[in-house]
Amino acid sequence: MRQFTFASCALYFLTGLTAISIGSVMPELLSYYHASYTIGGRLIFVGAMGFLAGVLLTSYLNRRFHPKVLLTLSALLIATAQFSILVLPPFPLFMALYFLNSVGSASIGIVVATMFIEVFIGRQAVAMSYLEVSFGLGAFTMPLLASFFIAHDIWRYLFVITAVLAVLLAIVWTRISYSKTMVDTREPLDASGSSDTQRPLSIQLKWVVLSFFGLIVFLYGGLEGSLNNFMSSIFMNYLNQAAYYASISVGIFGEPWLLAVQQLHLSSAGSPIANFY
Repeated sequence: MRQFTFASCALYFLTGLTAISIGSVMPELLSYYHASYTIGGRLIFVGAMGFLAGVLLTSYLNRRFHPKVLLTLSALLIATAQFSILVLPPFPLFMALYFLNSVGSASIGIVVATMFIEVFIGRQAVAMSYLEVSFGLGAFTMPLLASFFIAHDIWRYLFVITAVLAVLLAIVWTRISYSKTMVDTREPLDASGSSDTQRPLSIQLKWVVLSFFGLIVFLYGGLEGSLNNFMSSIFMNYLNQAAYYASISVGIFGEPWLLAVQQLHLSSAGSPIANFY
């Protein structure tokens, strides 16, 4: 089970890397293609549509294929897209590759989250927190790597890292085994509230609460995704920062706060880190 957990977190780390990879080198990318930031906005939109398509497609395939197959294929899809982006193909093809990259990232997120919910019964909150922390670490690491690569004028080779990692994880997931019966039910569970003593909500009020949370996720996801991808450009154009310094702003913008929030959540769940394994 330890191997299963580490391999799953590694996949989320990969999705964190790929989620910020384009935004970390956006100024250099647009300069290479002689494109405006309007075109850059379309590129981010294409990535968002790819993520949405990946969610819908994976939700359909998840009931027809084994999770290991989907995860291996998704990692290979990301590897193919990242290796192809490395050669900086014509921009329409670049957008298509970014679309496929987003499909693979979404597929990994859906499949791994579903497996964790099924495997870690009663400990989903703690388990999912580790996945989110892994994603945050990936999204925080990518701008640091991009800063180094930009400073040495080899920014296009940044995509080699994600491509190689995706290939390695695709190979790893052909060997990972897990079972729901392997879970130790004696491990500490998620913190429980006093829901038994509360008055149950009506159906109408439940839909109102669900719609409210859906709106929050919609706004948060859209704002974070857009700002993260253009933060380095803002720092360069309005604060006159060098490209390799501006790239670091993508990580500083949100990911340390994400890690802090997740660690607070782990503490509130009442389970130390070691107990998760």
